[in-house]
Amino acid sequence: METLAVVGLGNPGTGYARTRHNVGFRCVDDYADRKGVRFTRTACQARMAAFEQHGTRVVLAKPRTFMNLSGQSAMALVHSLRIPVGSLLVVHDDADLPLGRLRVRASGGPGGHNGVRSIIESLGTDRFPRVRVGIGRPAGSGSAAWSED
Repeated sequence: METLAVVGLGNPGTGYARTRHNVGFRCVDDYADRKGVRFTRTACQARMAAFEQHGTRVVLAKPRTFMNLSGQSAMALVHSLRIPVGSLLVVHDDADLPLGRLRVRASGGPGGHNGVRSIIESLGTDRFPRVRVGIGRPAGSGSAAWSED
C-alpha cells in the first residue's frame, strides 16, 4: 500500500498555538478532524495520526521540534515510513501571500521559510510537494508569529 505523509509545520507549545505561523499544524488538525482521527502517536519527533483513503495510507504529522528544525522530523518520517521524498507533502505558512490564499508547488526553494529550508537541508533535495497557506502580514510588523487574538 502506498503511503503519503502530510506534515504541517508549526511550533510546539501553547504560546504558539493560535499564531498564524502555526497554520500548518492547524491545517493537519482540521484534516484529522474531518477524517475522524486523532493524534495519538508520537514517533519521528512528531505527533501523528493515520487513516486509509482510496488504498493509500495517509499519515498526518506535526513535528515536535521548533519550526526551524522541522527537517529533523521530516527526515525521520521519510526513513521510518520508507517513502520517497515525493510522498512527503509539507503544509506551511507564507507571509507573502494574502490571508487564505493557497499556492501548491511540486518542488522549489524555501522562499524565505526557515522550516522549509531545514527540510531541504535535511533531505538534501527540494523535490517534495508543498502547500503554502497565505497568512499575510500585519501592518507595521515583520513578524509572522503574531496572535490572532
